[in-house]
Amino acid sequence: MSLVTRCTEFLRLHGALARGGTLMVAASGGLDSTVLADVMADIGRRWSLRLVLAHVHHGLRDDADADAAFVQAFAERHGAAFALRHVDVRVALERDGGSLQAVARDLRYAALEAMRVEAKAEAILLGHHADDQAETVLAHFLRGSGVRGLAGMAAARDGLLRPLLAESRDELERYAKDRELTWRHDSSNDSDAYARNSLRHHVIPAIETHAGTVWTKSVLDTARLFRALDTFLEGHVAQLADAALHRRGEAVYVAVQPLKGYFEYEQFALLRHALTRLRGNAALFDEVLSLQHLIDAATGNAAVLRDGFRAFRERDAIVISGPEDPPAQHPVTPGSAVHYGVAEFTFQRVSREDVRFHPDPSEEFIDLERTGSALTLRAWTEDDRFDPIGGRRGAHVGRFLAAAGFSALARRNIPVLSGDSGIVWVCGVRLDAHAALPRQGGSPARLSFIQQLQTS
Repeated sequence: MSLVTRCTEFLRLHGALARGGTLMVAASGGLDSTVLADVMADIGRRWSLRLVLAHVHHGLRDDADADAAFVQAFAERHGAAFALRHVDVRVALERDGGSLQAVARDLRYAALEAMRVEAKAEAILLGHHADDQAETVLAHFLRGSGVRGLAGMAAARDGLLRPLLAESRDELERYAKDRELTWRHDSSNDSDAYARNSLRHHVIPAIETHAGTVWTKSVLDTARLFRALDTFLEGHVAQLADAALHRRGEAVYVAVQPLKGYFEYEQFALLRHALTRLRGNAALFDEVLSLQHLIDAATGNAAVLRDGFRAFRERDAIVISGPEDPPAQHPVTPGSAVHYGVAEFTFQRVSREDVRFHPDPSEEFIDLERTGSALTLRAWTEDDRFDPIGGRRGAHVGRFLAAAGFSALARRNIPVLSGDSGIVWVCGVRLDAHAALPRQGGSPARLSFIQQLQTS
Protein backbone atom coordinates (compact mmCIF):
# COMPACT_ATOMS: atom_id res chain seq x y z
CA MET A 1 0.00 0.00 0.00
CA SER A 2 1.49 3.34 -1.07
CA LEU A 3 1.94 6.37 1.15
CA VAL A 4 -0.81 8.17 -0.75
CA THR A 5 -3.21 5.29 -0.16
CA ARG A 6 -2.34 5.11 3.55
CA CYS A 7 -2.94 8.84 3.97
CA THR A 8 -6.21 8.58 2.04
CA GLU A 9 -7.41 5.86 4.39
CA PHE A 10 -6.32 7.91 7.40
CA LEU A 11 -8.34 10.91 6.23
CA ARG A 12 -11.34 8.73 5.44
CA LEU A 13 -11.15 7.10 8.88
CA HIS A 14 -11.21 10.51 10.58
CA GLY A 15 -14.03 11.90 8.48
CA ALA A 16 -11.88 14.49 6.74
CA LEU A 17 -12.27 13.29 3.16
CA ALA A 18 -15.26 14.71 1.33
CA ARG A 19 -15.40 15.61 -2.34
CA GLY A 20 -15.22 19.35 -2.80
CA GLY A 21 -14.00 19.91 0.77
CA THR A 22 -11.18 22.18 1.92
CA LEU A 23 -8.13 20.99 3.85
CA MET A 24 -5.15 23.02 5.04
CA VAL A 25 -1.56 21.75 5.26
CA ALA A 26 0.82 23.43 7.70
CA ALA A 27 3.80 23.87 5.39
CA SER A 28 7.17 24.92 6.77
CA GLY A 29 9.08 23.94 3.64
CA GLY A 30 10.94 21.12 5.39
CA LEU A 31 10.97 17.47 4.36
CA ASP A 32 7.96 16.38 6.41
CA SER A 33 5.51 19.08 5.37
CA THR A 34 6.73 19.04 1.77
CA VAL A 35 6.04 15.31 1.51
CA LEU A 36 2.64 15.83 3.13
CA ALA A 37 1.83 18.68 0.75
CA ASP A 38 2.81 16.55 -2.25
CA VAL A 39 0.73 13.61 -1.01
CA MET A 40 -2.22 15.90 -0.40
CA ALA A 41 -1.89 17.44 -3.86
CA ASP A 42 -2.30 13.93 -5.30
CA ILE A 43 -5.25 13.15 -3.03
CA GLY A 44 -6.75 16.56 -3.72
CA ARG A 45 -6.82 15.95 -7.47
CA ARG A 46 -8.56 12.60 -6.98
CA TRP A 47 -11.13 13.97 -4.53
CA SER A 48 -11.62 17.47 -6.00
CA LEU A 49 -10.35 19.03 -2.78
CA ARG A 50 -9.44 22.65 -2.31
CA LEU A 51 -5.98 22.56 -0.76
CA VAL A 52 -4.44 25.44 1.21
CA LEU A 53 -0.75 25.51 2.10
CA ALA A 54 -0.35 27.65 5.22
CA HIS A 55 3.05 29.00 6.20
CA VAL A 56 3.85 30.72 9.50
CA HIS A 57 6.75 33.17 9.27
CA HIS A 58 8.46 33.34 12.69
CA GLY A 59 11.07 35.91 11.65
CA LEU A 60 13.79 34.11 13.59
CA ARG A 61 16.19 33.13 10.80
CA ASP A 62 17.83 35.08 7.98
CA ASP A 63 16.46 32.65 5.39
CA ALA A 64 12.87 32.73 6.70
CA ASP A 65 11.71 34.76 3.68
CA ALA A 66 13.15 32.11 1.37
CA ASP A 67 11.19 29.41 3.24
CA ALA A 68 7.95 31.33 2.65
CA ALA A 69 8.79 31.83 -1.02
CA PHE A 70 9.53 28.11 -1.41
CA VAL A 71 6.14 27.12 0.01
CA GLN A 72 4.34 29.69 -2.13
CA ALA A 73 6.05 28.42 -5.29
CA PHE A 74 5.19 24.82 -4.35
CA ALA A 75 1.55 25.79 -3.88
CA GLU A 76 1.42 27.53 -7.26
CA ARG A 77 2.92 24.50 -9.05
CA HIS A 78 0.31 22.20 -7.54
CA GLY A 79 -2.71 24.45 -7.93
CA ALA A 80 -3.10 24.98 -4.18
CA ALA A 81 -3.93 28.19 -2.36
CA PHE A 82 -1.21 29.83 -0.28
CA ALA A 83 -1.72 31.51 3.09
CA LEU A 84 0.96 33.38 5.04
CA ARG A 85 0.92 34.73 8.58
CA HIS A 86 3.76 36.57 10.35
CA VAL A 87 4.25 36.18 14.11
CA ASP A 88 6.67 38.10 16.33
CA VAL A 89 8.19 35.48 18.59
CA ARG A 90 10.76 37.77 20.21
CA VAL A 91 8.18 40.35 21.27
CA ALA A 92 5.95 37.65 22.74
CA LEU A 93 8.91 36.06 24.50
CA GLU A 94 9.93 39.37 26.06
CA ARG A 95 6.36 40.11 27.10
CA ASP A 96 5.27 36.71 28.42
CA GLY A 97 8.51 34.84 29.16
CA GLY A 98 8.95 31.10 28.65
CA SER A 99 11.17 29.23 26.21
CA LEU A 100 11.70 30.35 22.63
CA GLN A 101 10.47 27.05 21.21
CA ALA A 102 7.35 26.95 23.39
CA VAL A 103 6.41 30.53 22.55
CA ALA A 104 7.01 29.92 18.84
CA ARG A 105 4.87 26.77 18.96
CA ASP A 106 1.97 28.52 20.68
CA LEU A 107 2.05 31.41 18.22
CA ARG A 108 2.32 29.01 15.31
CA TYR A 109 -0.75 27.00 16.31
CA ALA A 110 -2.75 30.16 16.96
CA ALA A 111 -1.77 31.51 13.53
CA LEU A 112 -2.65 28.23 11.83
CA GLU A 113 -6.08 28.20 13.45
CA ALA A 114 -6.70 31.79 12.35
CA MET A 115 -5.77 30.88 8.78
CA ARG A 116 -7.95 27.77 8.93
CA VAL A 117 -10.95 29.88 9.90
CA GLU A 118 -10.24 32.37 7.11
CA ALA A 119 -9.88 29.57 4.57
CA LYS A 120 -12.98 27.77 5.89
CA ALA A 121 -10.96 24.55 5.99
CA GLU A 122 -12.31 21.47 7.74
CA ALA A 123 -9.00 20.56 9.38
CA ILE A 124 -5.31 21.43 9.71
CA LEU A 125 -2.91 18.70 8.54
CA LEU A 126 0.48 18.50 10.27
CA GLY A 127 3.58 16.68 9.04
CA HIS A 128 4.69 15.00 12.27
CA HIS A 129 5.97 11.47 11.66
CA ALA A 130 6.86 8.37 13.67
CA ASP A 131 10.35 9.57 14.60
CA ASP A 132 8.84 12.82 15.90
CA GLN A 133 6.40 10.79 17.98
CA ALA A 134 9.15 8.63 19.45
CA GLU A 135 11.20 11.72 20.32
CA THR A 136 8.16 13.33 21.94
CA VAL A 137 7.39 10.33 24.13
CA LEU A 138 11.07 9.99 25.11
CA ALA A 139 11.32 13.71 25.94
CA HIS A 140 8.17 13.52 28.09
CA PHE A 141 9.49 10.43 29.87
CA LEU A 142 12.82 12.07 30.68
CA ARG A 143 11.07 15.22 31.89
CA GLY A 144 8.79 13.20 34.17
CA SER A 145 5.37 12.91 32.58
CA GLY A 146 2.10 11.20 33.35
CA VAL A 147 -0.10 9.07 31.15
CA ARG A 148 -1.02 11.89 28.75
CA GLY A 149 2.62 12.82 28.11
CA LEU A 150 3.57 9.21 27.44
CA ALA A 151 0.69 8.97 24.98
CA GLY A 152 2.59 11.40 22.76
CA MET A 153 0.89 13.37 20.02
CA ALA A 154 -2.65 12.43 19.06
CA ALA A 155 -3.19 11.40 15.45
CA ALA A 156 -6.40 13.44 15.50
CA ARG A 157 -7.49 15.98 18.10
CA ASP A 158 -9.24 19.35 18.11
CA GLY A 159 -9.21 19.76 14.33
CA LEU A 160 -5.52 18.80 14.00
CA LEU A 161 -4.73 15.74 11.88
CA ARG A 162 -1.35 14.00 11.57
CA PRO A 163 -1.63 11.64 8.58
CA LEU A 164 2.11 10.75 8.66
CA LEU A 165 2.33 9.86 12.34
CA ALA A 166 2.80 6.15 11.63
CA GLU A 167 5.42 6.78 8.92
CA SER A 168 9.17 6.79 9.57
CA ARG A 169 11.45 9.56 8.38
CA ASP A 170 13.22 6.96 6.20
CA GLU A 171 9.89 6.28 4.47
CA LEU A 172 9.36 10.01 3.86
CA GLU A 173 12.88 10.35 2.44
CA ARG A 174 12.26 7.41 0.08
CA TYR A 175 9.03 9.02 -1.10
CA ALA A 176 10.77 12.37 -1.62
CA LYS A 177 13.57 10.71 -3.59
CA ASP A 178 11.11 8.79 -5.79
CA ARG A 179 9.16 11.99 -6.45
CA GLU A 180 12.36 14.05 -6.92
CA LEU A 181 11.20 16.53 -4.29
CA THR A 182 13.38 19.24 -2.84
CA TRP A 183 12.86 20.88 0.53
CA ARG A 184 14.24 23.55 2.79
CA HIS A 185 16.73 22.85 5.57
CA ASP A 186 16.03 24.49 8.94
CA SER A 187 19.47 25.40 10.31
CA SER A 188 18.07 25.74 13.85
CA ASN A 189 17.72 21.95 13.88
CA ASP A 190 21.53 21.67 13.83
CA SER A 191 22.07 23.44 17.15
CA ASP A 192 22.30 21.57 20.46
CA ALA A 193 21.12 24.72 22.20
CA TYR A 194 17.59 23.29 22.03
CA ALA A 195 16.87 20.29 24.25
CA ARG A 196 14.98 18.46 21.50
CA ASN A 197 17.94 18.72 19.11
CA SER A 198 20.37 17.50 21.77
CA LEU A 199 18.11 14.51 22.36
CA ARG A 200 17.99 13.77 18.64
CA HIS A 201 21.72 14.19 18.09
CA HIS A 202 23.13 12.37 21.11
CA VAL A 203 20.58 10.34 23.14
CA ILE A 204 18.66 8.67 20.32
CA PRO A 205 21.81 7.44 18.48
CA ALA A 206 22.93 5.82 21.74
CA ILE A 207 19.54 4.13 22.09
CA GLU A 208 19.70 2.87 18.51
CA THR A 209 23.20 1.49 19.15
CA HIS A 210 21.77 -0.48 22.07
CA ALA A 211 18.30 -1.42 20.79
CA GLY A 212 18.46 -0.96 17.04
CA THR A 213 16.00 1.04 14.96
CA VAL A 214 13.18 -1.21 16.23
CA TRP A 215 13.03 1.01 19.33
CA THR A 216 10.89 3.50 17.41
CA LYS A 217 8.16 0.93 16.78
CA SER A 218 8.30 -0.18 20.42
CA VAL A 219 7.82 3.38 21.60
CA LEU A 220 4.97 3.93 19.15
CA ASP A 221 3.20 0.79 20.37
CA THR A 222 3.65 1.95 23.96
CA ALA A 223 2.33 5.41 23.11
CA ARG A 224 -0.73 3.85 21.51
CA LEU A 225 -1.46 1.91 24.71
CA PHE A 226 -1.03 5.04 26.80
CA ARG A 227 -3.30 6.94 24.40
CA ALA A 228 -6.04 4.35 24.93
CA LEU A 229 -5.47 4.45 28.69
CA ASP A 230 -5.62 8.25 28.68
CA THR A 231 -8.95 8.19 26.84
CA PHE A 232 -10.35 5.74 29.40
CA LEU A 233 -9.03 7.75 32.36
CA GLU A 234 -10.33 11.01 30.94
CA GLY A 235 -13.88 9.67 31.11
CA HIS A 236 -13.33 8.18 34.56
CA VAL A 237 -11.91 11.41 35.98
CA ALA A 238 -14.85 13.36 34.53
CA GLN A 239 -17.16 11.13 36.59
CA LEU A 240 -15.05 11.72 39.72
CA ALA A 241 -15.18 15.46 39.07
CA ASP A 242 -18.97 15.40 38.94
CA ALA A 243 -19.03 13.95 42.45
CA ALA A 244 -16.20 15.83 44.14
CA LEU A 245 -15.53 19.10 42.32
CA HIS A 246 -17.48 22.32 41.91
CA ARG A 247 -16.69 25.87 40.97
CA ARG A 248 -17.73 28.88 42.98
CA GLY A 249 -16.87 32.31 41.67
CA GLU A 250 -13.18 32.33 40.76
CA ALA A 251 -12.24 29.22 42.74
CA VAL A 252 -12.54 25.45 42.40
CA TYR A 253 -13.54 23.41 45.45
CA VAL A 254 -12.50 19.74 45.68
CA ALA A 255 -14.37 17.87 48.41
CA VAL A 256 -11.91 16.09 50.70
CA GLN A 257 -14.11 13.23 51.91
CA PRO A 258 -14.54 11.63 48.45
CA LEU A 259 -10.83 12.23 47.74
CA LYS A 260 -9.82 10.19 50.77
CA GLY A 261 -11.67 7.18 49.36
CA TYR A 262 -9.96 7.28 45.96
CA PHE A 263 -6.85 5.41 44.88
CA GLU A 264 -3.74 7.58 44.84
CA TYR A 265 -3.71 7.83 41.06
CA GLU A 266 -7.34 8.95 41.10
CA GLN A 267 -6.40 11.66 43.61
CA PHE A 268 -3.56 12.83 41.38
CA ALA A 269 -5.75 12.80 38.27
CA LEU A 270 -8.66 14.65 39.86
CA LEU A 271 -6.47 17.35 41.42
CA ARG A 272 -4.65 17.80 38.13
CA HIS A 273 -8.02 18.10 36.39
CA ALA A 274 -9.18 20.72 38.92
CA LEU A 275 -6.12 22.96 38.52
CA THR A 276 -6.05 22.56 34.73
CA ARG A 277 -9.76 23.43 34.54
CA LEU A 278 -9.27 26.62 36.56
CA ARG A 279 -5.95 27.82 35.13
CA GLY A 280 -6.38 26.71 31.54
CA ASN A 281 -2.99 25.01 31.19
CA ALA A 282 -1.75 21.66 32.39
CA ALA A 283 -0.75 21.14 36.01
CA LEU A 284 2.77 19.87 36.56
CA PHE A 285 3.53 16.89 38.79
CA ASP A 286 5.08 18.88 41.63
CA GLU A 287 1.95 21.06 41.76
CA VAL A 288 -0.31 18.01 41.90
CA LEU A 289 1.84 16.51 44.65
CA SER A 290 1.53 19.75 46.65
CA LEU A 291 -2.24 19.59 46.25
CA GLN A 292 -2.33 15.94 47.31
CA HIS A 293 -0.47 16.79 50.55
CA LEU A 294 -3.40 19.05 51.47
CA ILE A 295 -5.79 16.08 51.65
CA ASP A 296 -4.53 15.12 55.12
CA ALA A 297 -3.31 18.59 56.13
CA ALA A 298 -4.86 20.69 58.87
CA THR A 299 -7.29 23.47 58.02
CA GLY A 300 -5.41 26.62 57.04
CA ASN A 301 -2.49 24.90 55.31
CA ALA A 302 -1.71 26.23 51.86
CA ALA A 303 0.16 25.31 48.68
CA VAL A 304 1.71 27.89 46.34
CA LEU A 305 1.28 26.95 42.67
CA ARG A 306 2.60 28.45 39.45
CA ASP A 307 1.36 31.65 37.81
CA GLY A 308 0.19 33.08 41.13
CA PHE A 309 -2.38 30.35 41.82
CA ARG A 310 -2.82 29.09 45.38
CA ALA A 311 -4.60 26.27 47.18
CA PHE A 312 -5.96 26.21 50.75
CA ARG A 313 -7.07 23.35 52.96
CA GLU A 314 -10.46 24.24 54.34
CA ARG A 315 -12.55 22.17 56.71
CA ASP A 316 -14.20 20.00 54.05
CA ALA A 317 -12.41 20.92 50.83
CA ILE A 318 -9.25 21.89 49.03
CA VAL A 319 -9.86 25.30 47.49
CA ILE A 320 -7.82 26.31 44.43
CA SER A 321 -7.92 29.98 43.47
CA GLY A 322 -6.31 32.26 40.95
CA PRO A 323 -3.86 35.12 41.39
CA GLU A 324 -4.85 37.90 43.73
CA ASP A 325 -5.48 41.28 42.17
CA PRO A 326 -3.63 44.20 43.74
CA PRO A 327 -5.57 45.27 46.84
CA ALA A 328 -8.33 47.58 45.69
CA GLN A 329 -8.95 50.90 47.42
CA HIS A 330 -12.21 52.71 46.77
CA PRO A 331 -12.82 56.14 48.30
CA VAL A 332 -16.51 56.25 49.21
CA THR A 333 -18.88 58.96 50.38
CA PRO A 334 -22.64 58.89 51.05
CA GLY A 335 -24.40 57.94 47.83
CA SER A 336 -21.64 55.51 46.72
CA ALA A 337 -22.29 52.05 45.26
CA VAL A 338 -19.16 49.97 44.60
CA HIS A 339 -18.64 46.45 43.27
CA TYR A 340 -15.93 44.73 45.27
CA GLY A 341 -15.07 41.30 43.87
CA VAL A 342 -18.38 39.42 43.77
CA ALA A 343 -20.09 41.70 46.27
CA GLU A 344 -21.82 45.08 46.13
CA PHE A 345 -21.16 47.77 48.72
CA THR A 346 -23.55 50.70 49.21
CA PHE A 347 -23.29 53.78 51.45
CA GLN A 348 -26.31 56.07 51.97
CA ARG A 349 -27.38 58.80 54.34
CA VAL A 350 -30.73 57.99 55.95
CA SER A 351 -33.12 59.69 58.32
CA ARG A 352 -33.47 58.52 61.87
CA GLU A 353 -36.89 57.08 61.01
CA ASP A 354 -35.28 54.75 58.42
CA VAL A 355 -32.94 53.13 60.93
CA ARG A 356 -33.94 49.52 61.61
CA PHE A 357 -31.55 47.53 63.78
CA HIS A 358 -31.54 43.79 63.02
CA PRO A 359 -29.14 40.81 63.28
CA ASP A 360 -28.26 40.61 59.57
CA PRO A 361 -24.53 41.52 59.40
CA SER A 362 -24.75 42.47 55.72
CA GLU A 363 -26.43 45.73 56.72
CA GLU A 364 -25.29 48.18 59.41
CA PHE A 365 -25.96 51.75 60.50
CA ILE A 366 -23.16 54.12 61.47
CA ASP A 367 -22.86 57.59 62.92
CA LEU A 368 -21.18 59.97 60.47
CA GLU A 369 -20.47 62.38 63.32
CA ARG A 370 -18.08 59.76 64.71
CA THR A 371 -16.65 58.30 61.48
CA GLY A 372 -16.72 61.23 59.07
CA SER A 373 -18.28 60.96 55.64
CA ALA A 374 -15.08 60.37 53.60
CA LEU A 375 -14.24 56.69 54.01
CA THR A 376 -12.23 54.07 52.11
CA LEU A 377 -13.24 50.54 51.13
CA ARG A 378 -10.09 48.41 50.95
CA ALA A 379 -8.52 45.02 51.55
CA TRP A 380 -7.54 44.39 55.16
CA THR A 381 -3.88 44.04 56.06
CA GLU A 382 -1.99 41.97 58.59
CA ASP A 383 -1.65 45.07 60.78
CA ASP A 384 -5.36 45.93 60.90
CA ARG A 385 -7.08 45.81 64.29
CA PHE A 386 -10.49 46.98 65.44
CA ASP A 387 -12.86 47.01 68.43
CA PRO A 388 -15.70 44.68 67.37
CA ILE A 389 -19.06 45.34 69.00
CA GLY A 390 -19.50 42.63 71.62
CA GLY A 391 -15.89 41.46 71.27
CA ARG A 392 -12.42 42.06 72.66
CA ARG A 393 -10.89 45.45 71.97
CA GLY A 394 -7.93 45.57 69.59
CA ALA A 395 -8.90 42.36 67.76
CA HIS A 396 -6.69 41.39 64.81
CA VAL A 397 -8.97 41.44 61.73
CA GLY A 398 -7.54 38.31 60.12
CA ARG A 399 -7.69 36.26 63.31
CA PHE A 400 -11.19 37.55 64.06
CA LEU A 401 -12.41 36.33 60.67
CA ALA A 402 -10.70 32.96 61.10
CA ALA A 403 -12.24 32.52 64.56
CA ALA A 404 -15.63 33.40 63.07
CA GLY A 405 -15.30 30.40 60.74
CA PHE A 406 -14.45 32.12 57.46
CA SER A 407 -12.24 30.08 55.16
CA ALA A 408 -8.88 31.40 53.97
CA LEU A 409 -10.37 32.12 50.54
CA ALA A 410 -13.43 33.85 52.00
CA ARG A 411 -11.25 35.99 54.27
CA ARG A 412 -9.38 37.31 51.24
CA ASN A 413 -12.66 38.52 49.73
CA ILE A 414 -13.87 40.48 52.78
CA PRO A 415 -12.79 44.16 52.75
CA VAL A 416 -12.82 46.70 55.55
CA LEU A 417 -14.28 50.19 55.57
CA SER A 418 -11.93 52.64 57.23
CA GLY A 419 -11.66 56.34 58.00
CA ASP A 420 -9.41 58.79 59.83
CA SER A 421 -10.39 57.26 63.18
CA GLY A 422 -9.61 53.67 62.09
CA ILE A 423 -11.68 50.75 60.88
CA VAL A 424 -15.40 51.42 60.71
CA TRP A 425 -16.66 48.05 59.54
CA VAL A 426 -15.33 44.61 58.66
CA CYS A 427 -17.77 44.47 55.79
CA GLY A 428 -20.66 42.07 56.17
CA VAL A 429 -19.23 40.74 59.45
CA ARG A 430 -18.93 43.16 62.36
CA LEU A 431 -19.08 46.89 63.05
CA ASP A 432 -16.44 48.69 65.09
CA ALA A 433 -17.77 49.98 68.42
CA HIS A 434 -16.65 53.57 67.80
CA ALA A 435 -18.74 53.78 64.60
CA ALA A 436 -22.00 52.52 66.10
CA LEU A 437 -25.04 54.77 65.87
CA PRO A 438 -26.39 55.66 69.29
CA ARG A 439 -30.02 54.98 70.12
CA GLN A 440 -30.72 58.69 70.00
CA GLY A 441 -29.21 61.51 67.91
CA GLY A 442 -26.23 61.22 65.63
CA SER A 443 -26.01 61.48 61.84
CA PRO A 444 -27.11 58.07 60.53
CA ALA A 445 -25.93 56.34 57.38
CA ARG A 446 -26.76 52.89 56.08
CA LEU A 447 -24.04 50.46 54.91
CA SER A 448 -24.62 47.22 53.04
CA PHE A 449 -22.29 44.55 51.68
CA ILE A 450 -24.17 41.91 49.68
CA GLN A 451 -22.29 38.84 48.39
CA GLN A 452 -23.28 37.74 44.88
CA LEU A 453 -21.42 34.44 44.57
CA GLN A 454 -22.39 32.23 41.66
CA THR A 455 -21.83 28.52 41.51
CA SER A 456 -21.04 26.88 38.20
